[in-house]
Amino acid sequence: MTIELTVEEKTNVINSHLKNAAFSLYNFELSLLEENAKTSPNEDTIKNINNQIEQSKAQVSALEAELASLNG
Repeated sequence: MTIELTVEEKTNVINSHLKNAAFSLYNFELSLLEENAKTSPNEDTIKNINNQIEQSKAQVSALEAELASLNG
């Protein structure tokens, strides 16, 4: 027996992932703000956080593309 999700169910799952990605992105932005607020910010830490921000943005783009493909 194969169970297939409806478009609405798939949309709900994608929206849930998008919300989690938004939380992650905001968390990274706060981490960057905190690191830059230090007297001597660590450049490696800043680079790492910026990489995580870019990865999160790429994930959001992929999820948005999937959502658009479901909604035709």
